[in-house]
Amino acid sequence: MTAGQARAWLQASEQEATPESVQEIAELSASMEDFEFVPDPNAHLGVMGGVALRISELLLPRPWWIAEYDSPALLTSDEPVALHFRDRNRPPGHDLGIAHADEIWFPLDPCRLLILGSPGDQLPEQRLRATSLEMVYEMATSRPISI
Repeated sequence: MTAGQARAWLQASEQEATPESVQEIAELSASMEDFEFVPDPNAHLGVMGGVALRISELLLPRPWWIAEYDSPALLTSDEPVALHFRDRNRPPGHDLGIAHADEIWFPLDPCRLLILGSPGDQLPEQRLRATSLEMVYEMATSRPISI
C-alpha cells in the first residue's frame, strides 16, 4: 500500500490522516505476509446454538413420517437431505431452503425415507410402504395421503 492509498483508506474510515498514521498503515500493510491469522478453533460453537435453535423451530412443527421401500431404492451421502417443492410457481427466493420447502426428505438407509411434511399436512394412517420411486413421488405430490 502506498502512502496515498493509506491516506485514502484512513479518510474513508473517517480517521485522521496524519503523516505518522499514514506511515504506520503503509508499513503495516507491507509486513502483512509476516502475520498468520488463526481463527479460534471453537468459533463455530458460538454460531451453532443460534443456528440449531432456528432450525429446530423450522423442523419440529412439521409432521414426520417414514416411507419404507420393499427393496433398496435410496442413496445416502454426506449431504443426504432433499427438499421437495410442490408448487413450482413460487416467488424468487421462496424456492430454496428448508424454511420454504413443502417437504424435507432424509434417506435413513437404502430402504427407509424420513419425510418431514408441511405444518398442517395430514399424516398417513399407517407407515408408508412404497414399492417404487414413482410411488413415493406420487404420494408426495398428491394430498391428502391415505394408505
